[in-house]
Amino acid sequence: KYLLIFTCDRRKYTTCCCFYFLAKIIPMMTMNVEEWRLKWRSWNNKYKITEMTQHAARFVVCSFYLNASLTQFQLWYMYNQSFPILHSFVLIATLLTAFNVFIKYSSPILVLFSLFEMLTILTNQVQYFFQTGNVYVNELMVKKAAVLGAVSLIFLQNYNPVEKINSISSPGLLVVKDVMSKKKSMLTLIGRLLLSSLFFYVGVMEIKRQLNSTVKHDGHVHRRRAVGDGHDHMWYKFLEFSLSIPFAIGFKTTWAAKSISTVLVLEALTAWTWWTSRLGAGYRIHAREHFFVNASVAAGLILLCFVGVGRYTVD
Repeated sequence: KYLLIFTCDRRKYTTCCCFYFLAKIIPMMTMNVEEWRLKWRSWNNKYKITEMTQHAARFVVCSFYLNASLTQFQLWYMYNQSFPILHSFVLIATLLTAFNVFIKYSSPILVLFSLFEMLTILTNQVQYFFQTGNVYVNELMVKKAAVLGAVSLIFLQNYNPVEKINSISSPGLLVVKDVMSKKKSMLTLIGRLLLSSLFFYVGVMEIKRQLNSTVKHDGHVHRRRAVGDGHDHMWYKFLEFSLSIPFAIGFKTTWAAKSISTVLVLEALTAWTWWTSRLGAGYRIHAREHFFVNASVAAGLILLCFVGVGRYTVD
């Protein structure tokens, strides 16, 4: 440390930094599992890593609603559409939820908004079925169900149901229990299945579509989608589908949730790069929505690890 202070040579400075880093990292490499756990608890208590991670995950889940609201304001400003009154209230609820202000009242608003979007999509699909006799479901529609599962976990973080306890000393006593009760476990199961619906759909439909994404004609190979389109990344979808099976049934649920979250983040950063796309403004808005859906669902999976998976799992 004294050498770092008194030297001005960059080579000596770099060498000293490397030795200092090795002096710190080598003892950590020789630690066993129990020592690592104690070290993690020490870091967690000192820097509040768990608490900060939960705040960050909640903020990222809210980023989907923030993007949805700002997109509607962008369309209103650029294309003279009607003023987005509904999304004005959603934007306020999103900011309150993201910054943990009145979260018990603001998070249910986001849940209700997602339910409203789901009902709107279902209504449109029913009308489309009666008109054409076909059912059309795309990836983004199913992702809305996954976002509903993600935002419901924010609500479940602050949901502690009141249960009635009957005893000789206090019959019919109402007690707020901060535990994974049957009611909370059932709601967690619903949230987990909503999250899984995205990956099951991706596995069944999107992989099948991508296998037929090219057409051969007169010795030439033609792509059904433009080069750079984020829909044509099959390996991410295959991994998401494979990991969603143990996640849905509740086998190694925490491990599966973290793995799917990692894949979703990688897909968002490499497939849905809306900030560098040259496929037009319409595609950039569409890719941006995919990006924030991936981020929101990934953060929801991390929140599930903190909320708990509940009683209804193989684990």
